[in-house]
Amino acid sequence: MLATALLDDPAQAAPVAEQALRAARQVGAAGTLLYALLAHALALTEPDPERALKSLQEAADVAASLGDRAGAASAMTNQAAIALLRCDWPTALRAYAVGIEQHLQLGQPISTELIGVATALAGMGCYEPAAVIFGLEHAMFPGHPSTALAPDDLVQGAEDAVSGAFGPDRLAELKARGAAMDLASAAVYLRREVDRILA
Repeated sequence: MLATALLDDPAQAAPVAEQALRAARQVGAAGTLLYALLAHALALTEPDPERALKSLQEAADVAASLGDRAGAASAMTNQAAIALLRCDWPTALRAYAVGIEQHLQLGQPISTELIGVATALAGMGCYEPAAVIFGLEHAMFPGHPSTALAPDDLVQGAEDAVSGAFGPDRLAELKARGAAMDLASAAVYLRREVDRILA
């Protein structure tokens, strides 16, 4: 969708996404509306996060009515990304954990989601699981992807905090533990840690 392609320029992306959403509502096709809502939320993530969250909640409702699991997973992880930008660590952590599980059940790739959940863990002072997930992410994605939804300064601050929490040997051990995981075992580990932390 054009709005998605314009995300590097929010000033242009927002009005295009607004127009696409209006058109989708006029058409009345739920599937078209779902992805227009997702694009609308992405375009408004930084300029108007409250409206972005409303679009994501509507997108989640539409996805549920359609049985569109991919749309539901996208809505969940985008909600997590907005919480991350607000430094609302518990909300981001829970939403990322659920979204990652949903994406993996569908066989969809994840990358920035791992960065996001590790950053949220570090933000909560949970440095050990953060180190494990950062280790997994670095092993799987050596290029260390970065997007507007996981900004470099936020991620770097989390990595610095994790590095400062351990001696070099312990840090290497934790990151190696993450690097040795496959995504299925990482999802189980993450769910266990999130349930423990947010209990």
